[in-house]
Amino acid sequence: MVIARLYPGLYLVANGMAYAIVAWLFLTEPLAWFARLQIDAVDPAAYTELKATYVGLMGSLGIYFLAAGLTASLRQSAVLLAILSYAGLAAVRAWGIYLNGNSSALMQQLLAVEVTDLAAGLLALYCLRRTMRQPRNPYF
Repeated sequence: MVIARLYPGLYLVANGMAYAIVAWLFLTEPLAWFARLQIDAVDPAAYTELKATYVGLMGSLGIYFLAAGLTASLRQSAVLLAILSYAGLAAVRAWGIYLNGNSSALMQQLLAVEVTDLAAGLLALYCLRRTMRQPRNPYF
């Protein structure tokens, strides 16, 4: 089925673009975007640590997801990485929201996005596994 073959690559390209955009936003206007997330670091060195995560790590993941979306041999490992990443993000965020009582409307929205993307990643993995038995085209 064509959709099952195309979906994992499209999922990874969409995630790669999202990660790259977020990294770019935090690179170009870090204080404004940290303020939107209600992050107010007292020590300027703390912003370096936050930028390492939001720019360095997210930018790297974005590039990897984009490359994997366009390269069939990388797709399975990239989809597994996305699933693990979103599961970890959602678990820790849910812990903070529901067990520690630290919540805001933005945190609820981010949790919803992470759970949705986790489900989308599981669907991408299902599509990959389903099409593994069929002849492979290196581009789709």
